[in-house]
Order: sequence, then structure tokens, then C-alpha cells
Amino acid sequence: MDCHHDHDDDGSGSVDDIAMPVPNSRSSKWRHMKRMLREDAAAEDISSDDTEMDIPEMSSSRSSRWRLFKKLRDKAEAGIDSDNGDGPSSSTTQSRRSRSPSHGELEDMQPSLEVDDDDQAQHFDDQHLSPSHGELEDMQPSLEVDDDDQAQQFDDQHLFMSSPLHSWVAAENHSLVTEDDDYEIADEDAEIMDEELDILVDEIADEELHVPDTEGNNVNPDDLEDTEDDNDADEGSKPLYEGAPVTLLESVLMILTFAMKHQLTGVAIADLLVLISLHCMIPNVCKTSLFLFNKFFSSMKSPVTFHKFCSTCYFLLEEELELCPICNSSLSERGALSYFIEIPLIQQIRDMFLRDDFYTHLQHRFNRQKKGVHNIEDIYDGELYKEYVRDGGLLSSPDNISLLWYTDGIPLFKSSSMSLWPLFFSINELPYKKRTVKENMLIAGLWFGQSKPCMGTFLKPFDQTLKDLRAGFEVHIPDKTSRTVKCVLLGGTCDMPAKSQVLNMVQFNGFFGCSKCVQPGETVESGGGHTHAYPFNMENPSGPQRTSESFRQDAETAYQEGKRVNGINGPSWFLYLTDIVRGTALDYMHQILLGVTRKLTHMWFDSSHHREPYSLSKRIKDVNARLLQVRPPNFISRAPSSIQKLKFWKASEFRSWLFYYSAPVLFNILPTIYYQHHLLLVEVIYTLNSSSISPESLDRCEFILKYYVNLYATLYGLSSMGINVHSIVHLTDTVRDLGPLFVYSCFPFESLNGDLKALFHGTQFIDKQIASAVSKIIKLPALIEKLDDDSPVGTFIKSLRGRASRKGMKVGVLDIMILGQMKPKKVNHLEMAALGRCTDLVGEKSMIFLRFARGQQVFSSALYKRQYVRDSTVVVLMYHGNLRYGQVQFYLKYPTCDCINPCTCSNYYAFLKLYEESSMKLVKNGERTKATLYHIVVCKALSPNANLIAVPVTDLIDVCVFMAFKDQSEVFIAQAPNQLESD
Repeated sequence: MDCHHDHDDDGSGSVDDIAMPVPNSRSSKWRHMKRMLREDAAAEDISSDDTEMDIPEMSSSRSSRWRLFKKLRDKAEAGIDSDNGDGPSSSTTQSRRSRSPSHGELEDMQPSLEVDDDDQAQHFDDQHLSPSHGELEDMQPSLEVDDDDQAQQFDDQHLFMSSPLHSWVAAENHSLVTEDDDYEIADEDAEIMDEELDILVDEIADEELHVPDTEGNNVNPDDLEDTEDDNDADEGSKPLYEGAPVTLLESVLMILTFAMKHQLTGVAIADLLVLISLHCMIPNVCKTSLFLFNKFFSSMKSPVTFHKFCSTCYFLLEEELELCPICNSSLSERGALSYFIEIPLIQQIRDMFLRDDFYTHLQHRFNRQKKGVHNIEDIYDGELYKEYVRDGGLLSSPDNISLLWYTDGIPLFKSSSMSLWPLFFSINELPYKKRTVKENMLIAGLWFGQSKPCMGTFLKPFDQTLKDLRAGFEVHIPDKTSRTVKCVLLGGTCDMPAKSQVLNMVQFNGFFGCSKCVQPGETVESGGGHTHAYPFNMENPSGPQRTSESFRQDAETAYQEGKRVNGINGPSWFLYLTDIVRGTALDYMHQILLGVTRKLTHMWFDSSHHREPYSLSKRIKDVNARLLQVRPPNFISRAPSSIQKLKFWKASEFRSWLFYYSAPVLFNILPTIYYQHHLLLVEVIYTLNSSSISPESLDRCEFILKYYVNLYATLYGLSSMGINVHSIVHLTDTVRDLGPLFVYSCFPFESLNGDLKALFHGTQFIDKQIASAVSKIIKLPALIEKLDDDSPVGTFIKSLRGRASRKGMKVGVLDIMILGQMKPKKVNHLEMAALGRCTDLVGEKSMIFLRFARGQQVFSSALYKRQYVRDSTVVVLMYHGNLRYGQVQFYLKYPTCDCINPCTCSNYYAFLKLYEESSMKLVKNGERTKATLYHIVVCKALSPNANLIAVPVTDLIDVCVFMAFKDQSEVFIAQAPNQLESD
């Protein structure tokens, strides 16, 4: 945060105005600050004795240093107030936007609120609906809520809370002691205080002392921004010390990625920096403190805009005002102003186009090979995307792109209610694996505070940004040509609570809380209280359905009449930029895995339901015995946890439980009617996550889901029919509009949330930490690109970011990599007979190997003994034109060749023993629903005398999940729904 001070304009100057070198050491800074405080005290006629007592030496106690810290903080704030610079980007904010229209101005601008269907996304540009808190208060002065819906009071929707987010330290919240008290400061707080003392001293010293340039002329530090960037670039290229194999840039990048990977605290990072510096020769350029480390990144240009708003009423302030025009509160009081951050999207997209192969990857939609012409395999096959392609639409051009938005809250600290709300965008035109990596995600904004964001305030700046993106902007690509790119907002995803805020709707547990239909639901008894439920509507299970037009009409009516209409509180910022109903996806991670699946599993095993017929609270030991025998393959990141640890399960663990484990583990344990009912959910969610979904499969899934929801209340009670269960009937419509469920899942974004959270250390000065975190997140991909991927530094950073390159021999023609050593093997007559049935090649020598990788998948073998909790030996393969399942015994290269890495031969074979399918079926009486649970196959256990077969490794399709239990004679083999979604 910049602190500005007025200086005389007569040019005469005084002794204090003479250029002086900025003090470098902490003790020098300390002496300089003592001088400044004494001068301030003298100017204010304060006793010098009193001043002397309050200014400690560096060796003084923490209590004395804390008093000085408060003085410096107050001095910084006084400098801010005196210059009317209430935020770091106040001038930028003022210049970028004009004042928000008042309620009366909105009425004049929108006499009829009519929007043409053909131009709905642009018409809102002339209307400027502004659903900020203050405006919504004017828009809905007479809102009334029934007693039955008291949990969804309109006040909750618009968050009448204050949150001082950008003061140096709010004394009423952070004051540790009074001036006269004796006290102790925790080590962590003391370190934070020392770091922030450095920051305050630096910032105030930079303002009080002119900084001389190389010619001795006095210059303002703000005027050195461009030079500072160049200096930092030069500094980053320096070796850590003379002759060091690592530069400063490489060092800080390794430290940063290491800290993010292992979620180090600020204290741990500070200690690590000192540890590294002690291992280096002297002199060196190592960053030896957290302050200097952060400064290395924050000094790089990162276009971040701070938007101010009133902490009392959340009104977005777009000009300098003394009083808030909505709530009339004074804006000069400490904590009266709060902030959120906007990171310009256009510049981020331009930077991406400059990357090698980025433009080529954008052509994936035109070059992909589909498994079925009419099948749904990605977002491009959804009806919503096709509407932008038909008849020469915007997305028919290879230059144009579309975005999906995502937002959710991140709790920052266990000891504080402070949370962070990022707004991310992903680029749909990239291949799925590319669009979900961190460097290809766009971070547009950050809201931080002790309350959830007011979306009317938070999303307002992005309304104009998204319109600018749609109008078009120029980019450059590596071949030195320029192109005009247009960008459309296609849709978005988030969990239910965030969705109600983004759409400006009632909360999900209120009447008309479904974003897809206008079924009101009803309040029913649940235990000792009440809950909101959605009974199954036999006549119209998924309707009456909302449409973009009906949603818009309800929002406009709510705005004009000042009361909620069909659950809609009023307009929202994305309302005219996309099809708000079809484009807002149902996220299966939150709705199905953390919603329906988690609730069902808790009901089965929680002892509070022990009287219910579905209760398994007395069978937990039996369930655990089976579950803990499962050895998942490498593509599942977490091994199964016991039922006793159910409350700690992550979303990925519930996915593995739903897709693979639950059906075999609960077989003959869960009562039949509940077991068969559960299998319906397993099959449908698996199918809707498949890499290719046929129209026939989609229609079958729609029927099964309605059948499933219809039985749910009968089996588990009406009170269990919450919004997650009700929304199941809308899943197939979402797939028709946006593609398979994994395409818009929140899983990739949750990983980004974790990266952001890892960059915060301590509860002080959150706004400064956020500015630093944003700088790191934005700059990190570009800085890493400068590194050689094959260098030791590049390899190490890639491994920390989860994309380490495997080492082995590449077989280019097969697109595989041999892992581990290949050793000579003498082929016996049984193995030679198996080879003879699949190849005519003849040779004297062969080489055995035990593992190979194809993409991110690792194929192992039974002879590989270094796998204890994993089993990647069971595969699905094509054998004589049929899909079969088998266990790989080993792999063979026959005959050998003289190729040097990479190998150009294709004579690589897998030796397997095939499983025979059992006559036992998991699904009983599936004639009505046509359910088969086709992805889990029941087989007979392998016989020791099973025949050995050989097939080319290209015939191996995928690694499977293998489950064998001691109390079952049969084994269970399950396939993954797709090879794209990471665990």
C-alpha cells in the first residue's frame, strides 16, 4: 500500500528534503524511524521525554517494539487519510469506472427492461443493471418472507455485514494490549510483527526520503517502476554465488513450488531461506527473509486493481466520496472501506497466446477423433456450445474461445473466520488435459473477508470485462502474426450455496431453491425440527422447467416489485451474458459425491439410525474387512480408508467408493432392496462420466434416475429428499447441454484453491498477502516456462507440480515408455507357443520388462514385487475381437533389436492369464430399468493352471480396479469411466 505525503511546491526545500540513501539494515531503519517520530512529536508539541520512552532500541522487548509498531501503523494510516488515497488503486478505480447508477437512474434507463432474444447478451450493456447491496435494497424495499422460510431471509441473501479488509491493523480487532499493560506475544505473531515492521519502515522511508538515481537526481520511487522490473530481471539471472549452478530466479521458483507443494507456514519458509543461504558461499544473492522473498515477486509488474466498497452496505465506490450514498456512513473512518481484487483477463489471455503451441491446442475441437459420431464426449457436443457454432456463429471461428466460470469459498485459517473467494475461468477450446492444468486457468478476481461476498458488488466489474471480451481484442502468436479474438461466457459451475449467490436466488434449502425448475418443495418434519424437501412429482418430475427467458422475467419482476419471484431475488451480473439456466452446471463433485453419496453412507453406518432397516452400524467390521483388502491401481491416488474415518473422506474417496468399491463391498451385506436401489445411482453417474455417451445411453439414464428418485422417499423418508436428491432428475439435461459430468466438475478448481491457500501465512495484513499471492500465481507459469524442462531445476519443479516426466526407454511407434530395466530372458516352450499364436517373427533373444507407461497410466505385472498397497496388473484388453479381462504376468520384447533410446520397433508383447466371467450378477430384476452395472464384472478367481496367452501391448485398453475378498469365491473387476479425469 502506497503512503503519499505532500511536499512544498516552491522548490526551496529544507534539510529534510535533501536526498539521502535509504537505510538498508533494520537497525539503520530503526534509527531513521526514531528520528522521524521525534520530529513528529516536536511538531505536535509533545514532550521529547515521552517520545524517547516510547521508542525502543532493536534489543528492546517485544512489548516495546509492539508500541512502536502501532505508532508506525498509525503514521502510515495518517499518511493515507491525508492524501485521500484510501486504497492502492484508488486513482485507477476512479478512472476506470463511473459511479454506479442509483435506483432512480436505473428506472429511467430501463423503462420496460425488454431484451431481444437475438441480442440478449449485448442489450444489457445499455441497461447497466447493478444488483449491488445498496441498489438491491432500493429495488426491494418491501420484501417479505414467510415464517416457514425464515432461514432464507432476504437479509441473508445480501449479507448485511461489515468487514474491514484493507486497514493496516484494525485496532479494535487486532490490538494485543493497551499502552500500559504487560504482555507476551506469541512467536508466530512476533515474527509477523517484525516482518511488517520492515514493510512499514520501508514504505514510510521511501516516502520520507527521496531516492537518488544513478546520476544523483532526486526521483520518486513510484517513477522507478519500469526500471525496477528490468533490474529484477537482471537480478534473477544472477547465479546465487560465483560459480553456482543455480540462478536466483531458479532458486526462488524451486522454493516457492516446494512451499506450495508441502503447504509450509511462513515461519517454515523463513527458516528454509536461512538454511539455504547458509549452504551457499559468501557473498551470495540468496533471499534470506520472507519479506525479501515476497518482494522478489511483488516487484514484478502484475496488473491488479483494487475495488473499494462500503464495509457497511457493500455499495461499490467508483469515485472519492466522504459519505456512502446508500447508507450515509462516513467513509473516512478506519475500516469503513473494504476491497476486492480484479486481475485483468484480457492481458492474461494475451500472455497465453504468446506461448508455443497454445494456438495449436485451441484447434483441438476441429481435430479430435470421436468414438461415436452422435455421442457426447466433450463440451463441444453439448447443445449450448453447438448453438454458438451453427450458421457461422462466434465459436465456428478457430480464433474465438469460450469460458466457464467457477467460484467457491476457501477458509484460510482455523483460528479465524477469514475466507477467500476466487473467481476462476477455464478455456473450453483447449483439450481437457490442457484446460485443467494450473497455468491455463484464468484467475479474474479475489474477494477476501470474514463474510461471504456480495455478488452484486463482486461481479460488477467483470460485467464490462466480459462484454469487452465478446467485442473482440487483438492478440499476437509466436509466428509474429496478430489475430482478433472474441470470447463468450458459455457457463459455469460451483456448489449450491455459491450458486444461490451468483444467480441472486434464495438459498438451496428454501422454497423454489432449484435453479433448473420452479418446484417449490415443502417444509417437513425431520427429527426434532424441520427441513425443506422436494417430493417426487410423478406427473412432471423435472418441471416446470426454468428457461433463460423465464429466469430473466422473474428477475425483472422481482426488481420492479421489490419482492422475490419464484425464488429469484432480482437481476444478477451473468444474467444477460449467458444462458443462466442451461449454462449453470450441476457439479457432481458437490451434489453427488459430497452430497447424496456421503449422506447415504453416513445413514448406513451412523449408529443414530440403528433402528432403520437400512442400518449397517452393526456390520462395520465386516465392511471394513472387505474394504481394506482392496489394492487400487495407480490412477487412484488414495488407498481405501476405514468406515470409522468416514467423516475425513475427501471427494475423491467418495468417487472411488461410488464407482468401484461400494457395489462389491456391500454385496450380501446391505439389504437387497437398498442395495439394488444404490446400484442404479452407481451405474448412471458412472455412465454420465464416461468419455463417450450415446443418445440411447442418455435416454436410459434419464429413465433410471427418475425411477431412483421416485423410490428414494419410500426407502429413506421424505425428509431425506433435499435439493441434492431432487437435482438428480436434472443431470441428464445438463449433460445434453454441456457434455459429460467430468467436463465441468469442480475437481480441477479445488486444486487451484489449495495453491492459493498455501500462499497465506498468519492472520495479519491479509490484503498485502493477497496481493503477493496473486503476483506469484500469475507470474509462476511464465517464469517456469523460461526454464529448460530437461534441466535438473526444470525436472524438480515439474515433479513438485505433479507433472514429473518419467524416466525410461521411449517406444515412439507405440507411444509408450518402458519403466525399469530390461533384462535378457530365455523363452520356454509354453511362452514360445503363446508368442507363435500372435506373431510370425522369429528370433533367438528376448528381453523381459515388468512395467510400462502410456500417458498417465502405468501398466504393471505380477512379477513386479515392489507393489504392496497398489495393484495395476489387471487390465481390460481386446482378444480375438472381444473385450476380456486378464492379469499381466510380464512383458516381453521379442526378438531384440539394436535400437538406441528411443526404440522404433513394435514387437512388444504382454503375457497374461485371462479371467472367466461368473454367472453371478450384481443386478437383480433389472428388466424394468434395463440396468446392468456393466462396468463391474464378476469373474471366477484365476486357476493356477490357467493358460498363458500373449498379445501385443497395443491390445491392452486400460488398467482396471481389481477386488478380491477372503469371504467371496468370485472376484470383481471395474473399469474407469474415462482416462481424462485425474483423481
